Amino acid sequence: MSHCRSTIVRLCARRSELSGVDVSALLREHGLTEAGLTDREQRLPWGFFAALLAQLETALGGPLALEQFGAEVAAAHPLFPLLKAMHFGLAEIQQIAAERLVPHLFDAVLQTLVSHQTDGAARITLSLGREIATSYPFWTFMLGMWRPLPRLFGFGDAHVEVEMADRFAEFLVIYPTELTGEPEDGQEIRRRVRELLLKDLVRFEELLLLPSPDPKTSIFARRLGAVAAPEAQASAATSALEREIREKLDVERVQLLELTPTGLRRVGSTRESLDRARIRRVFWLSGVPVGAVEVERPGEAGHAREASLLDEYIDGFSYRFAEAQNRLPFGTTGFAPAEPEMGDPATGEPPPSSRGRVARAARDGRLSELTCEWQLSDRQRSVLALLVDGLGNREIAARLGCSIGTIENHVTKLLKRAAVDNRAALTARFWKTQRR
Repeated sequence: MSHCRSTIVRLCARRSELSGVDVSALLREHGLTEAGLTDREQRLPWGFFAALLAQLETALGGPLALEQFGAEVAAAHPLFPLLKAMHFGLAEIQQIAAERLVPHLFDAVLQTLVSHQTDGAARITLSLGREIATSYPFWTFMLGMWRPLPRLFGFGDAHVEVEMADRFAEFLVIYPTELTGEPEDGQEIRRRVRELLLKDLVRFEELLLLPSPDPKTSIFARRLGAVAAPEAQASAATSALEREIREKLDVERVQLLELTPTGLRRVGSTRESLDRARIRRVFWLSGVPVGAVEVERPGEAGHAREASLLDEYIDGFSYRFAEAQNRLPFGTTGFAPAEPEMGDPATGEPPPSSRGRVARAARDGRLSELTCEWQLSDRQRSVLALLVDGLGNREIAARLGCSIGTIENHVTKLLKRAAVDNRAALTARFWKTQRR
């Protein structure tokens, strides 16, 4: 049976009780006793934890409140102050959380993978095993745990873009611009010393107590009040933007989020929260985040049509959202987004406001052509889409829920279809299109 440590489960159960959830009835439903929650070494079934999170999300008032609770748990964890005192860098903290702490808590449930982007952002992929029941509240809870780390270490807030499906969730954490790295001198010595100490530090979760609302992550009571209180009627501009996003992406539900000093707050005409697979993109304008949008993400394919379209139109959506919220930078008079080209992708890393927009639009057009030309299966198409996006075999396996060996077999077949002998040549062959 898949299980996880009682540490985090116990905190969620306590918060659920305070929010009016009948935890005792839920324990009996899963054949458990209350003693299991008090034993710090007890392993609890994943099914109980997933059901508990679903009820906690409802009791707190939706995904935004559950995300905030995850942020408070991260802020209250005793491991992070110790790591800060030992002069760990923020990128190291992120990697330790993903590759050591999370597997320690959910060793029979999750696979984790961290990769660092050329612009300093971190891409964190969490993947459930095939036998594990999916839980979107769990992805939301984990999203909250990544967000507050920069603020806890004295930097500004991180901006997180997320794509979650049934079997995986991918968090792109864009660090504050004022983030600086540690000095190079003595890095190797510090690394070796910290490696030895870290073996014991990851077991400090038994000291974790139920967190109180923490202003270092955001003000919990004010945030919940903003979410639960009756909201003013959506402006005509905001409603028009929601309709435009739904029409262009061909989705039923869209959620607009305003960035406030205490976190994200729902705006617009959509009152209910998205409670299934979804894609979040940050609205950037002149290098400044002004809000975010979440859309439904049906299915769990290796690449999502909705994500590609959202990246294609995100610049225009950002401008119109800022205009509707009266947050346009001084001197901005209009916006006309450039049409994406179908040629080779631009070199270098795109800025956060258009991350992957042109490349994804061009990629999907080329992918449709080669699917017919090379007679690709659905899985081969998914592998190819992620491969040309620059993901390695481990990352592709984590997203698609396969073994690395399975992905290697698919890559070998793709190399044969393209008549090339390495991944770089396959990527070059992929982008060799006649449309200029």
